[in-house]
Amino acid sequence: MTVRDGSSGAENSTTFSLGIAPALAVTQSLYSKVLSMNSNVNLTAINVTGGVSPVVSISPSLPQGLNLNASTGEITGIPTVETGATTYTISVTDQNASPV
Repeated sequence: MTVRDGSSGAENSTTFSLGIAPALAVTQSLYSKVLSMNSNVNLTAINVTGGVSPVVSISPSLPQGLNLNASTGEITGIPTVETGATTYTISVTDQNASPV
C-alpha cells in the first residue's frame, strides 16, 4: 500500500498480509435423546466446520457426570443423577464471528 501527499508528492509505502478463513458453520446432528443413568454416553450433538479456533458452549450446564468438549462439541461421560427433560442451547463462537 502506498500513501502519497497530493501537494508535496511525498509518499510512504508498507506491505500487509490479508487472510480469509473459511466461514464458521454449524449443523445440528442430534435433536432429542433420552439417556440412561450410569451408562456410558458419547454423543455428537453438532458438527462444526470452518472458522478460526471455534469454541463450543452449552446452557444450562449438563447433568452431573457429563462433559462437553469445547473444541468438538462432543458430549461424553456417565450421567449419575436423574433429571427431567431439559432443553439445551449449544453456541459456537470463533475468533472472528459472533456466536452461532
